[in-house]
Amino acid sequence: MAAGIYKVALRAGINIPRQLSIVGYDDSPLASRLWPSLTSVRRHTRDTGRTAAAMLIQPDGQAALPIASVRPHLIVRDSCQPPED
Repeated sequence: MAAGIYKVALRAGINIPRQLSIVGYDDSPLASRLWPSLTSVRRHTRDTGRTAAAMLIQPDGQAALPIASVRPHLIVRDSCQPPED
């Protein structure tokens, strides 16, 4: 989706990141190949899978399901910056 936004911005003469900041999700290999390189949120799918599996293997009769979270990681690249004053 972010690549499509890049394309539309380019056609409209919008400068990334000076006029428009873009942040993607999933940190695909394309993110580092775009120009300017795309800031992206990286999910930790392996850690998420391990956490989910551990929760499923809990012993029977447990009073409540545990609460767990796996924090994503922001990979800052060149596609975003603070707004200009």
